[in-house]
Amino acid sequence: MPTRVYRAKRGDRVAMAVTNALNEASTLHRHGMRLPAVMDGGPHQMIQPGPMWSPEWTVGQPAATTWYHPNPQA
Repeated sequence: MPTRVYRAKRGDRVAMAVTNALNEASTLHRHGMRLPAVMDGGPHQMIQPGPMWSPEWTVGQPAATTWYHPNPQA
């Protein structure tokens, strides 16, 4: 999978379209980004294969390096 870099400034609106193309449930979880918990994509928010998840939030934090990763179903 290619590496994706996203850049945003405070006040920017972030809207993502996440589709799970795997054969198992997974998530897209962020670290270091201050955002509403329901938009975070932690292991409690599994995305089943096929459906699209569309998190949206406004960046409201100082400059930071943040990252994201999947949490495949155990």
